Amino acid sequence: MRLTGRDAVLERASRTTFDVAVIGGGINGASLYRRLGGAGHDAIVLDRGDFASGTSQASGMMIWGGLLYLRNLDLPAVLHFSRARERMVHGQPESVSPLVLRFVPAARGRLGRLPAMAALHFYWLLGRGRRRRPSVRTAYDELERLASPGAALCFEEAMLRRSDSRFVLDWLTPGDRETAGAALNYAEVRGGAWSALDGRWRLEVRDTLTGREIEVRARAVANCAGVWTDRVNARFGIRSPWRHAFSKGVYLVFDRFPGQRAGLVLEMGVEDDVVTSIPWGPVELWGPTEDFIHEPEEGMIASPEDVGFLLDLRARRLRDAGSKDEIVALRCGVRPLAVPTGARGGGYPLDLSRRPRIAADDERPWVSVYGGKLTGCGETAGRAVRRLRRYLPPPDARGPRGRGRVRPGDPPDPGGAFRRAEAAVPPLKPGGGAGAAWPRTGAPGSDRPANCAPADFPPEVEDGMPPPAWCRDHELACTLEDYLRRRTNAAQWTPRGGLGRRDEHVERLRQLSLELAGGDTARAETELDRYRRRVAEEFDQVIARV
Repeated sequence: MRLTGRDAVLERASRTTFDVAVIGGGINGASLYRRLGGAGHDAIVLDRGDFASGTSQASGMMIWGGLLYLRNLDLPAVLHFSRARERMVHGQPESVSPLVLRFVPAARGRLGRLPAMAALHFYWLLGRGRRRRPSVRTAYDELERLASPGAALCFEEAMLRRSDSRFVLDWLTPGDRETAGAALNYAEVRGGAWSALDGRWRLEVRDTLTGREIEVRARAVANCAGVWTDRVNARFGIRSPWRHAFSKGVYLVFDRFPGQRAGLVLEMGVEDDVVTSIPWGPVELWGPTEDFIHEPEEGMIASPEDVGFLLDLRARRLRDAGSKDEIVALRCGVRPLAVPTGARGGGYPLDLSRRPRIAADDERPWVSVYGGKLTGCGETAGRAVRRLRRYLPPPDARGPRGRGRVRPGDPPDPGGAFRRAEAAVPPLKPGGGAGAAWPRTGAPGSDRPANCAPADFPPEVEDGMPPPAWCRDHELACTLEDYLRRRTNAAQWTPRGGLGRRDEHVERLRQLSLELAGGDTARAETELDRYRRRVAEEFDQVIARV
């Protein structure tokens, strides 16, 4: 019997000695995995949750060139992130695209128009003039939105085209390219030890979905666990000159203003910080907050105070502020900020650099990645690979398994998996239901299949939804949340995690859950109930207390 999906990955994980075991399937772990595979090394990614289910699914979707680091004159960080932004814009055009931003100083703000314009020109020069030259606009599409209209200082950054979680998945699941390695979600590394006798790590891994325990062997380990990096190191007795400080960031998601063509950057009035309104498909992201927290668990769910703060800020800066009842979704994440191990807390999160740090253990083949962000993920992976090479044998010159080798600097194949999945789906069978082929929907305004249910998601949501069974078998989507939140944008572009404001999409989610469960009705209903309880806890109850 030929194994597929997670069963196949679990079987390979238990039988193979890998070059590198990467702990953590966020942006750092995913880009490192891709870089190792491209260099001919056999690597495995182990994530105790779903891929990109932590900080990597809660960004503002922006690829910044380091503008905010000008406040502390951290010029090396600005140069680093500006170069990284340009590499992403030019090297990954299907994933990253330029975005114009309009900075509108507050009437009584501290930044001021002339100093701000000078800073933007300096920033542009540090980026070698690769983005659009800063300019002043007195008339622009978003002017009518502002509570205090004024001239906008326009500059250009870049933004992810689809989503941050999908961007990470593209590194882990490169479509039909045959590359060495394996990526396994819901795989908790519970312990293990290094054997100097045979030069191997033996990691104790538990499949959190089934309870099955396996041993994963590797010549080296890369700790890319994000906010959990310090805890993983402590579990294995690894010491490091770096540790993480934690900053909680929250975005509110609203329906997109019809006339919004560019992002808005507005003074917040706190610590010289700004708040942004970023257009993303049919919605806009409003935020983020910046608050130090002591432990990652404190920042996993947005609080009523977070929401109230952003709503108040929105009411002061925008005419079309909207109420709490108009919030489509909440995005909440914890940023891991690299600081020296002996550093004390305090200050403001933006005073700390997002520059990544790489630490190698003195005695064992173990490398830890601290900090980092979407911008520059490729450079971070390259630095980590250079640290790991001293532990690894030379890769097979023929490439992974002799076929499909990618060069170390190659980007993933964004959208390729979607295109291949769509091409493989036969026309919709009459009647729909469990096991039916996926209903194809065209672009907004095109003809839709006559048998699409009225409770279907809007076209812009449906068009980005590959078959759930395909995501289960090829991208290891195991739960309804995996599919709605990370394999698609349905949970972020439709109210209340895709359920709808009045549960109008429940039957649609039931259909999706049934397909993920392979037609197992009891399992599908259990998963749907679990998902609804999570939405109630992380969205409904929070909004009700604002």
